[in-house]
Amino acid sequence: HNVFVFGRAGTGKSYIVLRAVEQLKKVGKRVIVLCSSGIACDAYTKNGIHAQTVHSCFDMQTSELPTRKIITRAIANPRVRQTVWAGDVFIWDECSMSSRRMLELVNAILHQLCDNEAPFGSKQFVFVGEFFQPSSFDRGEFMFLSELWDTAVCHRIELTKPMRQNEEELMS
Repeated sequence: HNVFVFGRAGTGKSYIVLRAVEQLKKVGKRVIVLCSSGIACDAYTKNGIHAQTVHSCFDMQTSELPTRKIITRAIANPRVRQTVWAGDVFIWDECSMSSRRMLELVNAILHQLCDNEAPFGSKQFVFVGEFFQPSSFDRGEFMFLSELWDTAVCHRIELTKPMRQNEEELMS
């Protein structure tokens, strides 16, 4: 199942991602951690987890090209194909900084590479974010406004209790 974990700053979203990666790897799942920004990737790198931006993972660059050209470039890229085929679970942190278009591009690329019309090519996605703050990184509509969001992401978990004592303690 695809899951959306959300909550305000300090409620433990990053901590949950760190523990989820740890537990998924213990049961043999291959986890790909995606972030909407390089800054978010850095937090995982500091904890020994390789993370990459969504744009880098799917070779979208600035994603200003027409949709068909982005999809064609992505599916032709051997690195993108290898990453997609290698991943069992994709965790998309800071998803609220990406748009509806980004979500739909990733879905279309996965359909092509997995030869499967199920949402995300039948790959499992865990979305993590905070839709309380609008993003300046991608000026499109929020991804949750996509019809895909309603059909593909049926489990939603809201974190409500502030847990952060300080950033170092949370990320260690």
